[in-house]
Amino acid sequence: MLNWFLGFILLISMVSGFNYSYKLTGIERTFLSLSGGVIESGLINMEHTSNNVYFYKPKLEANVKTYLSEELSRYCDTYKISFYYFDAETLEPCLNSCTGVQIRLVINLSPFPNYDQTYNYTINKGN
Repeated sequence: MLNWFLGFILLISMVSGFNYSYKLTGIERTFLSLSGGVIESGLINMEHTSNNVYFYKPKLEANVKTYLSEELSRYCDTYKISFYYFDAETLEPCLNSCTGVQIRLVINLSPFPNYDQTYNYTINKGN
């Protein structure tokens, strides 16, 4: 009888571990996929006479939140996201015409450790 109990506990542990790893890799893939069109959709050329391209905060944040809400619904119910804008050359915080953004995603995967990841995106001007 003890063997059956230990086997059952082992089975439950393996299924829980598989479920956690499935969620974790899905969340990571989803967050890494941001770098494509979602981030680029938040760019704006403020001055048409020069090549000054910046992140347009309202559009970028709305697009990222929409994307994450749709894609993360398979893996979690809630998440926290924060944005930190900075100047890509000086790495100092900025309020307007920002050329860099740091996006942080935190998801509670209890009883396992939280997913807490940050990615930086900067505008690189080609030569």
